[in-house]
Amino acid sequence: MKLKDIADRRIRFAPPQPSGGHINLTPRDILIFELLNRHGPLPSTYLYELTRHLGRDRVKLKERLRDLYHGHENPDHVTYLSRPAWQGTYKDRPLVYDLTPYSKAALETRGIRVIKRRSEHPLHRFMASTVSASLKLYLESQRREYRDRNAILNHPKCPPATKDTDYPFTIPVGDTTIEPDDFFVIQDDKPVFYAVEYDRKSETIDDSKARNYLKRRGWPGQARPRGFLGGC
Repeated sequence: MKLKDIADRRIRFAPPQPSGGHINLTPRDILIFELLNRHGPLPSTYLYELTRHLGRDRVKLKERLRDLYHGHENPDHVTYLSRPAWQGTYKDRPLVYDLTPYSKAALETRGIRVIKRRSEHPLHRFMASTVSASLKLYLESQRREYRDRNAILNHPKCPPATKDTDYPFTIPVGDTTIEPDDFFVIQDDKPVFYAVEYDRKSETIDDSKARNYLKRRGWPGQARPRGFLGGC
């Protein structure tokens, strides 16, 4: 694959091309890793809005995301961000970023739990990440107290047995378990916990298997759960 254009600039959708220097992680870098860990893959526009209290220069943030994607060679090739292949090569869309093993390790060394996710369709995961990030932005703009999964796990009242499980947000349903797409708290007079299931309008309820599946998830009759997709 061609890596640079005729002006010797990196091609936007080329694989990572590391520089020789070392990357010193900043508090904003760690916050970006935390956001991707909490929500999932996000476009650069979301990462700007979620971290702009640490800097309002959009160009500098894009340059930093680019540097974290390309990484460095000191002594090995270390890349802190990835770009999911499914986003294609559309030049008019903001780039989408996700974690790498190196950014996950950076979180773990700081005592931040890396959220394990069960296998799911990448576009469904992306939709869920933009919805949850949109909710965070909206609720905080309304001066509402929003607490994510890690805040729930780190709360003193969270049972140690729950903290130590691989998938602490699974919910027992009969003789099986389900894991909601999102789990968070809105703090009013009392904390209100939300378990949310998102739907890309791709599920069917026309056959008996699908209807039984929705019933196991607590959706009565023919009611169909719906999520919404935040702008990209």
